[in-house]
Amino acid sequence: MTLEHLSPNDVAVNPVLAEVVRSGFVESRHRGAVAALGADGTFVFTAGSANTPVFPRSANKPLQAAAMLRAGLPLDGELLALAAASHSGEDFHAQGVHDILDLGGLTAADLRCPPALPIDEPTARRLIKAEDAPESRVRNNCSGKHAAMLVTCIANEWPTETYLDPTHPLQRHIRRTIEELAREPVAATGVDGCGAPLFALTLGGLARAFRALVLAEPGTPERRVADAFRKFPAWTSGTTRDENRLMTEVPGLLLKGGAEGVDAFALPDGSAAALKIEDGNARASTPVTVAILARLGAQPPAELATAAVRGGGAPVGEIHPVWLLRSAARSCSGRWGAWAWWCAHASRLNVVDGPSTTFFGGRWAIDYVAEGLIWCAARVKRGAGGGSPAARAAMIWPRRGANLAPWPEQAEATTNGPRLSRMKSSVAVDV
Repeated sequence: MTLEHLSPNDVAVNPVLAEVVRSGFVESRHRGAVAALGADGTFVFTAGSANTPVFPRSANKPLQAAAMLRAGLPLDGELLALAAASHSGEDFHAQGVHDILDLGGLTAADLRCPPALPIDEPTARRLIKAEDAPESRVRNNCSGKHAAMLVTCIANEWPTETYLDPTHPLQRHIRRTIEELAREPVAATGVDGCGAPLFALTLGGLARAFRALVLAEPGTPERRVADAFRKFPAWTSGTTRDENRLMTEVPGLLLKGGAEGVDAFALPDGSAAALKIEDGNARASTPVTVAILARLGAQPPAELATAAVRGGGAPVGEIHPVWLLRSAARSCSGRWGAWAWWCAHASRLNVVDGPSTTFFGGRWAIDYVAEGLIWCAARVKRGAGGGSPAARAAMIWPRRGANLAPWPEQAEATTNGPRLSRMKSSVAVDV
């Protein structure tokens, strides 16, 4: 490929979304991309190559479950949540998988996911100690999805032996449903870690699909999946998992993570987002997700805003998000941008003593940062309406007072061109 044939996406560098700090020293950085939608379905901010398709991995599971309900899957409640889970393989998960299989007169031998140990470490240790063959298909984190796929095949008199073939009627139906919910065509088809077909979407498409689930009418397949997730979060992940805690503590949150650093979520008002950590390391996903939730107006638990870095068995640092505050400050100009930028860094370095919060681990003086960014929002002269009376009247951070732009160097990678709104992408921005 010659230089003149390169597109902006070929040369764009995703921004740093999170830093790993050990003993006060930045040891590693995680780059990535983000697409976030407001309650009205338009992009409120993006980061990096948000229009580049990714494999959502297990973040596709709620969409797959909605497709199976449309095809007659007879599940609700905890078992429906399990059908869309990346479960930890705890005993109640394993029993639930057997219960799903029983509905179709099936057994664990019918599952085509590979045998695996439970994700839950205490359960895995117990099985290793007690059994000669501790790995099993039922304990695979995707077994609920596979059991539901088999039962859907039974309900439609489709063959069960080939249910993982991309040309199988079930998989064709799932693909069509995902495309409908995402409002974009599947960009590529692959094979997930569990052996099931995997459908690639842009981060914007993934966020739109999650938004569609939470805004669907009660009783529809899409809403039933969202409601099952939110009512039984431990069944979608595990008793000790971050996803469980976030959905438990953030009212109305629908959240699903995927391998290789993918997270997708939607709030009950229709705000939604999807992110991809470029290097695939999931350790940065939760802190970045918590930062995005906060910027969209939610109140996630402060303890999940950072992840501990350990040395010698004790905490010696943290993984924390960096892009959101940087991008907001870069959207401002003059002394207000400098003030917000200084507040963000000074608070992280314990220079500023925040008056009422330690939200982002350490002493993040969010009161100071918010005050600076509120003034920035009113003074922004670019982007969607910054500096307009409407923006000044909606001086709320981190909600939506002004549509703060991505990093300047990312504009070409995330928009239709430098003269267009930086919040628009090459796909439809209205949902």
